[in-house]
Amino acid sequence: MRHSRAQAAMEFLMTYGWAVLILMVVIAILYYLGVFSPSPPRSCVFPAGFTCYEFEVYQNGSLYLDVGQATGKMVTVTAVGCGVTGDIRWTTVNDVVVRSGTHANVTGLAGAPCGGASASSFRGSAILNYTVSGSGLTARSVTGSVSAPVTVVSTDGGSGGGGSQQGWIFGYVNSSVTGAPLQYTAISNASFTLYNDSDASGNYVIYGLAPGTYTIRATWQGCKGGTPALPSVVVSSGSGTEQNFTVYTGGPVCP
Repeated sequence: MRHSRAQAAMEFLMTYGWAVLILMVVIAILYYLGVFSPSPPRSCVFPAGFTCYEFEVYQNGSLYLDVGQATGKMVTVTAVGCGVTGDIRWTTVNDVVVRSGTHANVTGLAGAPCGGASASSFRGSAILNYTVSGSGLTARSVTGSVSAPVTVVSTDGGSGGGGSQQGWIFGYVNSSVTGAPLQYTAISNASFTLYNDSDASGNYVIYGLAPGTYTIRATWQGCKGGTPALPSVVVSSGSGTEQNFTVYTGGPVCP
């Protein structure tokens, strides 16, 4: 009887032990491939009155954030916080003005550092400290939630590493009349399949471009005569290409 029980136990281990071992190997492979930890969905949500116009999380843990607002008043952003509970990192910004019904880059092209960002993704909070025109200097804040896989690019216009990565175009727009930075200038191609506006500092950036040559233009209040007129911009894998514009602002009609 004892021998038969031992034999039965051995047969059980021989029969099911391999199945358990194979199952463990399969689970290990799935973990290695990231099946059980997929990239988080891209999401950026603020309370009513504020919107994420554009955002990216860089591989160095910095957040690029372009925010719109429709509160009916002019808002001046003074600082940006980014991170997770217990690790919020703050960046003081140079009083970025966002008028109601418009949007602006509040972090700069290099982004604001975020606490708790991993090498592959970020889930956390973005906090804006701001003042409201006509209400004195009383500081207010609004908190949004951000979730995104990291974008593998370098923020200084250099190489972001090997591999077939997307590139981007960035630059600066100013007025040919005053020389001042020009906000709300549309940078696009002819079909508007790539597009972004310049911010209050005259800066713009267009992400997510496959390597290749792009013909773009600057448009301000209906003018399509920015200088240069229709430059061909070469975008390389994993890097940014700078293209600046000067736009005539002396009248409502293009010269």
